[in-house]
Order: sequence, then structure tokens, then C-alpha cells
Amino acid sequence: MKAFERIILLVGVAMMVVLLVKLDPSAVWARILEVGWGMALLVLIHTVDHVINAHAWRLAFRPAQGAAVPFWRLVAVRIAGDGVNYLTPSATIAGEVVRPGMLGMEVAPEAKVASVVVAKFTQSLGQALFILTGIVFIAAARIPVADQFKGWFYAAVACLTAVFTALILYAVLARKSKEEPEAPSSGSSLRSFKRQMGTYFRGHPARFIGSILFFALGYVWGCVEAFLICFFLGLPVTVTMAYVIEVLSSAVDGAFFMVPAKMGTQEAGKTAIFAGLGLPAATGFAFGVIRHLRELVWAGFGIALFSLHQRSRRAVAPGPRRAVAAPVAAP
Repeated sequence: MKAFERIILLVGVAMMVVLLVKLDPSAVWARILEVGWGMALLVLIHTVDHVINAHAWRLAFRPAQGAAVPFWRLVAVRIAGDGVNYLTPSATIAGEVVRPGMLGMEVAPEAKVASVVVAKFTQSLGQALFILTGIVFIAAARIPVADQFKGWFYAAVACLTAVFTALILYAVLARKSKEEPEAPSSGSSLRSFKRQMGTYFRGHPARFIGSILFFALGYVWGCVEAFLICFFLGLPVTVTMAYVIEVLSSAVDGAFFMVPAKMGTQEAGKTAIFAGLGLPAATGFAFGVIRHLRELVWAGFGIALFSLHQRSRRAVAPGPRRAVAAPVAAP
């Protein structure tokens, strides 16, 4: 697996270099410099995305469990997990592993793990919903895109429509059973985990759908960032065009989720999207670099939060017990 990861990274770096040479590095750099103070604003407004995603995660808990965890901690753990996911070659899995351990002791370990599993599922569905509605909008509005994109539109619409039809049926047919009382954590952890998951899905379809919608709202917020990046790059676009750019960007990110730090795919994807929409390809590459920088800032912040948590755990962990020598009796 490590060899495969190295190959992905090398291909990504090579892709960036080739694109940069073809697009005139001086022109790309000049566009990036135009952003100036706007970079700080782009980093700051991403806080809203973390808050939205934290609320979506809270809905992945059962009501009493979600209320027991402080909201600020959910935000901090989301940031930390995203940072680990972004910088670790683990196909966005490593961050999910560290999240339960950072949540505190307010809820049972099985409930924390169950919430992470549900949130990972609902986030994927939220992204799919955002892409699906965007593709339908692009097709209905007859927005001109390159021919190479059109074939993927119909396949994506068919697959995503089937998924969300199944979700609607689930929401309609699921009975709102009364929440089961918390049972003492007896028996195996796996059995307790299954009980947590079963109780959530049987008793809280509204929270499940709500989590999907809030994660989708987080992807919608990305349209604001896309609009501002284009503005700072000297390419004013309409709100509609910013929405289309973000939909296609999310589709590319979803297709190449296994690439650590989006190395190469961020810039190459934006370049292809801008070219397909009839926008300057060099501006698309610069767009990808700007977003990459913002993501790296937040990923670094997330890693710092995770490191602080690990350090605090080591500080409070009990040290090894030392054997006390028995007193020697006097002869």
C-alpha cells in the first residue's frame, strides 16, 4: 500500500509541474499574488463550514447523547479529524479513527464510534446530494460545458437518483419507535455498537435525513468561497457560475478522495473545470492553488489540535508504578 501511495503522490506532483509549465508560471503566480489580504478572509470564512459540519455530526448521535457533548468540542474534533484525513494517506479514514478518542467521557465509547460511522455515511450522502442537484441544475439550465463532462452527467444522475430514492423510502417506512433506554455496557463492545446503530436507524430517521442535509449545506457554503476566490483573482463570476464550479469541483474531489492532500488533483481538476466552462485555464490553476493553501492552513490547525490532545492525554496518564522495597528487619 505504501508503494501505491508513493506512486499517487509522484503522479500528482508530476501533473502539477506539467500543468504549471504549460500555463506559464509567471502568469499563474501573478494571479495568485492578486489575492493578497483576501487569503486571510478565505481562511476565516471556512469556520462556518466547520460549524455546519459539526451540527451535522451532532445529528448523527441519538438526541440525549448529542446534547451531552459540548458543541465547541464537536467543532474542534471535526477540525482535528479533517486535518488528519487531509494530510494522511489513508483514503480519509485515519481522521475518523481519532475522532471518538477526542470526544471526552460524556457518552459511551460505542455511542461515539457509532456517531462517527453514521456521520461518515451521511457526509458522503450529503456530498452526493449536492452533486446530484448541481448536475440536474446544469442540465436544466443548459449551461455550456465541455463534451467530455456530459457523458458523466447522465451516469451520475442515474446512480444518485437510485440512492436517494432508497433514502426517501427508508424515511417513509421507518417507524418512529421510542428510544430504547440506555442499557449498561455489558457484553461485547461489538454487540453494544450494533445496538447503538440499530436504535439510531430505527428510531431517528429525521435526524439521519437532517444530518445529510446539513452536510450538503456545508458543500453549498463552498460556493461562497468559490465566488470570493474568483473575485480576488480578478475574474468576477455570477453566483450561478460559482455554484457550477463548486459542483464540478466536489465531483472531482469525490472521485479522487484517496489522493493525500489532493496533491495534483486540486490544481488539475480546477484547470479542467475552468477550461470546460470556457474560463481561463491559468485562472483555474491559480484557483486550485489558492484553495490548496487554505486547506493546508486548516489541516495544519487540525493537526495541531490533535497533537495538543495527545499531549494532554500523556500528561494525565498515570506513570508506571514503582515497586516499594520492603523494610529490612534488623538482625
